[in-house]
Amino acid sequence: MAVRNFSVTETVEDKPSRNRILAALPPAEDGRISGDLEPFALATHTVLYEADTPITHVYFPTSGCVSMVNVMEEGAVEVGTIGFEGFAGLPLL
Repeated sequence: MAVRNFSVTETVEDKPSRNRILAALPPAEDGRISGDLEPFALATHTVLYEADTPITHVYFPTSGCVSMVNVMEEGAVEVGTIGFEGFAGLPLL
């Protein structure tokens, strides 16, 4: 299942187009996946994936960003960020 994060300022007309990957899809592909997309509001510090657990959703941010964080004994470090130009959940695909 694909999930797209949803900003409270979005309107019905611009929801999918706020993510560059979704906006760039040809009409046939967009039609193929649009029924599987659902808006999802993410709160700050929401954990999308845990290590060694199955990935069940793909996230297409439309605002803000997703941080990829590696947790070690010494602490945590951000190893990447994903914004409205990308998606999180690559191993699922």
